[in-house]
Amino acid sequence: MPTDRHRLTGHIPGAVNLPAEDIPDDDGLMLDTVHIGQMVTHLRLTAADQIVVYCGVNDRSALVWFALTHLLGWADVRCYQGAWAEYGSLTDVTAAHGS
Repeated sequence: MPTDRHRLTGHIPGAVNLPAEDIPDDDGLMLDTVHIGQMVTHLRLTAADQIVVYCGVNDRSALVWFALTHLLGWADVRCYQGAWAEYGSLTDVTAAHGS
């Protein structure tokens, strides 16, 4: 029986953090592609990477998916539909802590 680990802190091993809250500006509008491009460059992500975005329940990560696919034009970006709620409930996986 799966446990309720998704309430614990952590992330999927190998994940990098691009907070959805950083995508809009102070007025709630999407940042321009230059600023979003700088953010992903800082994280060492490129359009050639296979990227899977996720968050707790896949609400905020949809904004990151939109920014990468529709604003930057990256082709290989997917959403993990189960999100952390699913992954964190699996009994045979590990969670990473820190960056």
